[in-house]
Amino acid sequence: MPTRGERAGHRRHPRGVRPGHRARRGGRLSLGALVEEHAEALEADLLRYYGVDLLDWHHETLSSRRLAVLVRHLPPDSAFVRAREGEAAEWGLTAHLLAAVVDHLAIANWMFASANRDEYADPPEAPLPVPRPGATDMSDGPPADRATDGHAPTAAELARFFG
Repeated sequence: MPTRGERAGHRRHPRGVRPGHRARRGGRLSLGALVEEHAEALEADLLRYYGVDLLDWHHETLSSRRLAVLVRHLPPDSAFVRAREGEAAEWGLTAHLLAAVVDHLAIANWMFASANRDEYADPPEAPLPVPRPGATDMSDGPPADRATDGHAPTAAELARFFG
């Protein structure tokens, strides 16, 4: 009786896979590239979260489908997710919302201070937004022309803005 590998034909074929067999997106070939690229992080995470050794996949006691499911559902704080997505993986929805709240509060305080400052006092500096991972543009803050020319909004501009 032929073994499992002989039935599938993958042991006799170059690169270990028959043409068209699991070579599609999400198949063993793309999983193999993913494992090769992030082997250490995956090995650590599989042992930490699931108690599964990555060598089981190489010894064919862990199926590619099961490995793909385990990898796909690793938590956001896993070493694999951090290695793959970088600093952005450390920022969840809560962190982004909190940064937006801080930015809006800083702008509101800046506007209040600008409107209530002494007529002859220097205008307050416009606030800078909280840096986001992967963002090099700080466009979420007040308009750049206002921040660079030292012009604070007048009382009439603020009244017009707040209606």
